[in-house]
Formats: sequence, structure tokens, C-alpha cells
Amino acid sequence: MTFGKTKYWQICSILKLIYQNPGITRKELSCLLSIDKAMVTHIINYLTSDNWLIKKDPFAKQIPLHLNADRLYVAGVEIQPEYQHLVICNIQGAILFKKSWAFSQPEISDFINKELTETINKCAYDVFAVGLAIPGVCDTENNRIIASNPFKIEAPTELPKTIGKKQIPIFIENDTRCLGWNKVSFEKDFGNFLLTVYQCIDNPENQDEYVRISNGVSFFSKGTSWAGAHNCAGEIPDLFSIKEYAAGNNFIPYCEKL
Repeated sequence: MTFGKTKYWQICSILKLIYQNPGITRKELSCLLSIDKAMVTHIINYLTSDNWLIKKDPFAKQIPLHLNADRLYVAGVEIQPEYQHLVICNIQGAILFKKSWAFSQPEISDFINKELTETINKCAYDVFAVGLAIPGVCDTENNRIIASNPFKIEAPTELPKTIGKKQIPIFIENDTRCLGWNKVSFEKDFGNFLLTVYQCIDNPENQDEYVRISNGVSFFSKGTSWAGAHNCAGEIPDLFSIKEYAAGNNFIPYCEKL
């Protein structure tokens, strides 16, 4: 795809670098991407006119570039058997809207198509994408849950790919891995880190006990998540193969393959 003489990848690369490095200059972009400075200026002018960028000091010799934080909004949804949380934030991660539910063991697709759709349709923000955090092993490419012990899902379960009147795209991820993406996206941690989560979920009817203890592990390297041997999210510690499930729910836990 091109915009005149401008290639789509050039625009995406420039936006990504400005997002990762607020205050970067056109000269630095030109050097990092090996793009002619005149072309960089052309793209910057296009992005500025389209309200993607803010020039905080237009009179500076080397203008620092920043993304317009409110150019688009994204929604994050955590769906657990005991509770469900929705937040809508801007590009910088500032939370602008929150809502919670306390449905017990909801049918996930029904929750998405009813409560979640209704809320997003009525909210005051033009949501660009929705990310779902689900406990279990997730096939992120096909938007389905391979298996989930908390939801008692033992066979692949398809989830909606869009939501709302505007057909907003939905992206599904393992819940622990979503926390890792939060560090990458909003804290801009592009190093190597291992994220471990141990969550004790209270029993609302008895404060002296937990209804469930949840744990998860996710590894990130250079801004990218480790997807496991079978390219699934949530493969640690229970690893499953998408192909084996697709062939009739016949799977061998990864630990038994070693």
C-alpha cells in the first residue's frame, strides 16, 4: 500500500518509533530507518495534518515529535469466571472509562455479544480495538480458546472476531500474557523479562477463604512475547498443540513429549 510515493511500512515504522521514543526528531528517524530526510518530513507533515502527531516545540531547530495520545482509543477486557473488568484508554495508557461485572461462570461469547457490546456502543469513546484477557491456552490467530481450566473449557471454543456497530476487531490473549503486553505497550519495556502472576481470588460470601488461586507465567524478549512450542498464548505451564486439538481433541501435554 502506498500514499503517493510514501509506502505504508514507512508510515507504520515512523509511528512505531515515535511511540517507543517520544521526542525523537526527523533526523533520528531518517538515520534509524534509512529513509531520505525529505521523505521523513513529507510523512511527518501528513501524520500531523491527520492529527496523529503533536509538535511540542515547532520553533526548535530539531522538532521533538510526540504522538497525539487521544488520536485513538482501545479497550481492554479481563474475563474471569468470578468477575469481568472493562477499561478504555488512550494511546499512552491513561484510563478514561471503567466498568465491572460480577457474573459467575459467564458464557464468554454471550458476555461479549451482550453486556460488552452494549457498553462499548454506548460509551463516549470511539474504540479502535478490543483486547480480551482470558485464563487458559489461546489461539490468538483464530480468536479461540484451546483450553481453560477456570472456565472448564476442554475443546476449542470460537469467540467473536468483531464487536459493536462499527465491527471493532477483537484480539484474544492469555490473561498473564496481557500483563506482559501492558509493560511493553505502556511502560515501554523492550528488554527481556519473565512475568509471574499469583492471584488469590476472594470469596465474596466468606472473607476467610478464596474461591480460586490463579497463577501464570509469561516470557517477553525485545518487545515480543514467547508463544511456546505450538505458538499458543498461555502455554506455560500447560502446553497444548492446536493441530492436535483440531485433529479430534487428541493432545499430548508438552511435558510428556520431552
